[in-house]
Amino acid sequence: MTDEDARKLQFKNELRASDTLIDCMNRVMDENEGKIKTRDKVKENDLDQLVAAMYGKAVKTFTAILKLSFLGYGEDALVLLRSNINLMINLAFILKENPVERAGDFIAYSHLEQKKYVERHNEEKPDWFEKVNWGQCERGAESWLKRNIRHRAEEAKESFHYEAGYRFYSSVEHSDAWALSNYLEGKGSGTLHVNSAASDKYVSLALEHNFAVMATVLYKMCEHFSIDYIHYKSKIDSAYELLHTDND
Repeated sequence: MTDEDARKLQFKNELRASDTLIDCMNRVMDENEGKIKTRDKVKENDLDQLVAAMYGKAVKTFTAILKLSFLGYGEDALVLLRSNINLMINLAFILKENPVERAGDFIAYSHLEQKKYVERHNEEKPDWFEKVNWGQCERGAESWLKRNIRHRAEEAKESFHYEAGYRFYSSVEHSDAWALSNYLEGKGSGTLHVNSAASDKYVSLALEHNFAVMATVLYKMCEHFSIDYIHYKSKIDSAYELLHTDND
């Protein structure tokens, strides 16, 4: 038995819950494919594409977090989880109010960041550069940056994920002194032993929070495309209860 298989047995409730969520995610896509589509107006089309793309990115990162967790790389899983929390907060904020306008501001900000990257690295400008109204992009980016991630989380009613996850996982992502101390054994006793081996540290935390964030993104995507997800949600809620029962 591999370490990964052993960890799946150790965290079998988290695995069962995640498998249920994956099944529901697959059924949503299979049973509602015709509803996930763009509208004709350009700005609404942009919003529809953005929501679908954000969901796609969240699913891929969700899957990567599962893989890292069962391999024993809980700290690394939290770094990816922080990325998905960021995405979830932005998605919830965009859809909370004036979604077309907010999506436009987010896209404008993204374009402007790409422009800065190309110019700083003296890369050849792609063809789409000529098609962009950069003055309009600057105004949209300025509007997007009026709120930082904490303010967007508050307005989107997702402060829990920001406070309990995003801020804590920042310590791991930015490798501050506290996070780095976890890689040393025998601290302050002379000989230092560096420990970078796989372990169970943060695995349960990563799996549980990963589940909650992905479920939230799924619900937001369904709401946007007018997909009835109540049936799926009841199954996901039942699966969530598994995360609060002992693995025995």
